[in-house]
Amino acid sequence: GSGIRQQSTKAETEASFQKEWQAEITRSGRLLEDMLSTLQVSSTYKLIVDKKRLLPLRLQEHTILRYKTQGEQRQESRISDITFQVLSDAKQK
Repeated sequence: GSGIRQQSTKAETEASFQKEWQAEITRSGRLLEDMLSTLQVSSTYKLIVDKKRLLPLRLQEHTILRYKTQGEQRQESRISDITFQVLSDAKQK
């Protein structure tokens, strides 16, 4: 009797967990869809080039993301700065 009761309780716990998990996935999915429906993105890029060799030296990127979540306006930004290594002519040969 005790073993059957433990199995039943375990099954009920798993079923409860699965139900809560599915509800959270549904809630999170709706929240994400709401955020994406209001998403506005703007990006600015700056490329610096070696004029003599026509090679890129540096790439700078600034991106701003604006969206609403739970009725509040939010903003995130990302800044990337990439420097390219230029090999001398002697190293390339």
